[in-house]
Amino acid sequence: MPFFVKFYKFIKYGIIISGGFVFKRKKKLDITEIKKNIVDYANYTLLLEQEREKSIYKGCINNITCVSILLVPLINVIFNLYDRLKEVRLLIIVFGIILILNLFVSMFLSLKAMWPYKKNYTKSGLELLEHINSNIEQYSKEDSFLDQRIMDVERIYRMLEKNNDKKSSYYMSSLIAIYIFLLLLLIFGSVVFIRII
Repeated sequence: MPFFVKFYKFIKYGIIISGGFVFKRKKKLDITEIKKNIVDYANYTLLLEQEREKSIYKGCINNITCVSILLVPLINVIFNLYDRLKEVRLLIIVFGIILILNLFVSMFLSLKAMWPYKKNYTKSGLELLEHINSNIEQYSKEDSFLDQRIMDVERIYRMLEKNNDKKSSYYMSSLIAIYIFLLLLLIFGSVVFIRII
């Protein structure tokens, strides 16, 4: 029996052989089941984006804590150096202002990343009821409610993703400001040390 005849029989009886595995093919696709799977997938992507938002928020809290811990000792060191090293006072003032401003910029960017931007929410029960009553012919099928859920979750997800992209850019800028602060602190320490010697 030729190969294509055998293959046709496999397809006809709903069996496909692929990569050594046998899969039974359903005769008819259940659109409601597919839409339920899409709703589950949409909910999962929304959950991932919510986790991303929480992660950014925790990172910002850590940044603010780091800045708070660094700020007080830095001011103390600057005042102590200013009192002890009279020959490099101007240098200490300039570097001190730059370092403190850098920390304040980092803190400001972290606070900006934590800003509660506008979000989209699902319709309330009453809003959904009014919407269905005004479009009753669209909701005559069982899967119409699934379509509504998919659209609601997609709208929420897109708005959250847009907000998280903004927050992420502020958060990354805040981290960069802290790295710049550490680099400037190293330069400042080296310059003061060289001037003292």
